[in-house]
Amino acid sequence: MRDARVDWGDLSRIASARRIALVASYSPTPAVSRSLRELVTRLRAEDYATLVIRATDGPQGIDWPLADPEIAVAVRQNIGYDFGSWSSGLALLTDAAAADRLLLVNDSMIGPFDSLAPVLEHFEQSWAQAWGATGTLQFMPHLQSYFVGFKDGLLRNSGVERLFRNVKSLDSKNEIIDAYELGLSRALYREAIPYDAFISAGRVASVGKNPTINGWRGMLDLGFPMVKRQLVMTPELAPDGHEVGEYVAERYGTELDDWMDEEWLAAR
Repeated sequence: MRDARVDWGDLSRIASARRIALVASYSPTPAVSRSLRELVTRLRAEDYATLVIRATDGPQGIDWPLADPEIAVAVRQNIGYDFGSWSSGLALLTDAAAADRLLLVNDSMIGPFDSLAPVLEHFEQSWAQAWGATGTLQFMPHLQSYFVGFKDGLLRNSGVERLFRNVKSLDSKNEIIDAYELGLSRALYREAIPYDAFISAGRVASVGKNPTINGWRGMLDLGFPMVKRQLVMTPELAPDGHEVGEYVAERYGTELDDWMDEEWLAAR
């Protein structure tokens, strides 16, 4: 997955950073959602130099709004979902795998509505080299891949590095989950690399349930200031899914519709 072109920024500024975040994003238009803009702003506030990898369905670029020398933006075809974008980002930033702190994040969540400092402090202080925002018992014990981190050059480990180097275009999201989200934790198991999570498996959702869907309220209560976009668009996925907007407004003083771009709102 080496098909990305740099549309904005200086990769050398990102490559030399101690803390790096690769943010996978998708949109059929050049517009940048409030969530993506705020996510990158919050990552930069915690001193993460950030490369956004925007997947699109056509030749258009991205209307990037933030002027910051430690942000760069690359654009690629929408192939391979988030793991394809992260693979492209790692190919562009060949030294990122060796970074002291490396985050792989996507824009499947709405928010962050508040600082990411408590979440990233947990990452920084964790005993584990591999880390995620949430662990889950769905399918098998594993880290959910929308927000994961690696310390001390862990992606240079041959077993883990191989997973990202060999990302292929698969036919369905379920195949992607099995090959890459579950595949990441399987690679960690094979390499005898333990992992940690800000919200550990089973803490907000029972076996077989998705924490970001069924445990959204518990995640907010534990200090993770984001909610799953899929849940907001399809609230019937969780028994209390229709309460998300009211709860976010009460807790953070913001309306979810203010975070949704026109495409998302039209799909609701």
